[in-house]
Order: sequence, then C-alpha cells, then structure tokens
Amino acid sequence: MAAGMDAKQADANHGNGGAPSARPDGPPGAGTAQKPPRPEMSSTAPAPIRASPPPPRVVQAMRLAWVTSIVAGVAACLVAYFSRDATLAHLKGLVTQRQPAGAEVAVDALVSTLFWVCLGTLLFVMALQALLVKGMMNRHGRLRWALLAVLPLHGFAVLLVDGFLVLHSAAGTALSVLLLAQLALSGAALVLGVLDGASAWFRAK
Repeated sequence: MAAGMDAKQADANHGNGGAPSARPDGPPGAGTAQKPPRPEMSSTAPAPIRASPPPPRVVQAMRLAWVTSIVAGVAACLVAYFSRDATLAHLKGLVTQRQPAGAEVAVDALVSTLFWVCLGTLLFVMALQALLVKGMMNRHGRLRWALLAVLPLHGFAVLLVDGFLVLHSAAGTALSVLLLAQLALSGAALVLGVLDGASAWFRAK
C-alpha cells in the first residue's frame, strides 16, 4: 500500500514537470513597492507681512502741504478760466499795440494760444507734482529730489501766469494770491520732506 502511494506521488511530480509548486513566503502584495505617505504641512497659515510704520507728523504735514498746494493751483486755474474773457481782451490790446497792422484772425489766434500756453504750463507742473507726491508717499524718498528739481519749473509757470493772465481786478487779485500760496506751500512741503523725522521714515524698511 505504501508502494502505491509513492507511485501516485511520483506520477503527480511527473505531471508538473518535476518542479515543485511555488508558493509565496510572505503575504499577498508584499513584493509590490509602495510610495511613502506625503508628510503633512506643519502650518497652513501664510507668512506674516510686515506692516510699514505709520507716517510721523512731519510726513503728514508735508503731505497736507502738497495737497493744499495742488488745490490752490487748481483753484487758480479755475479763476483764470472763468475770467478768460477779460484776460483775452487785455492780451489782445497788448498784441495790437505791438502789431497794429496785424489781421484780426491772426491776433485772436495768437492771444488764445498765449492764454492756453500759460494755463497749460501750470497744469502740467501740477500734474507732475501730483504724480511724484503719490510715489513719494509710497516711501520712495528719492522722489523728494525730483520734486526739488521741478520747483524752478513751477516758479517759471507762476511767473508766466502772473505776467500775462493777472489783471488789475478782483479776479486778478484772487489769482495772484492763489499762485503765491501755491508756490509757498510747495516750498514748505519740500523743507518738511528733508527734515530728520521724514528722512528716517523714508529710510525705514
């Protein structure tokens, strides 16, 4: 009987090609490589943003002086615009005295061009100052020197308007006062901008 069992086992081995059956030694899936879990973030909060220090009083006074100066300039331009009829008549008389034989159309064109050149120069200076002041208040201290360089152009624009557009009238007096106030406020703002408190605020990061 034992000989018969040995014969059956031999036949089974012969049917399998004589190779023993392969069985995995470990659990299923043990030979498959697995990725390690992704580490969790230590903190989901964003990096803190450093707040800029508030402007000191001297910087606030400088900003107020610049804003008031620009407002005075805008008011001066409005006075000159609404009193332009009297101003154009005055300029036409000046041009006619120098060129009495000139054509009427040419004189009117020259007077109108002179008026708008004077007013446009002042408006250009104020627009340039407003842009520079806006950039300076973003703590770009170097723009103070650009504003200082614009000051001679500002003085030229004031002299131009005062020389041609200011008349001996109530509107002319108001225009002259506004121009002088604008120029004085610009100079005061420049002085405030170079004081120690303002310079320290511009340098702080």
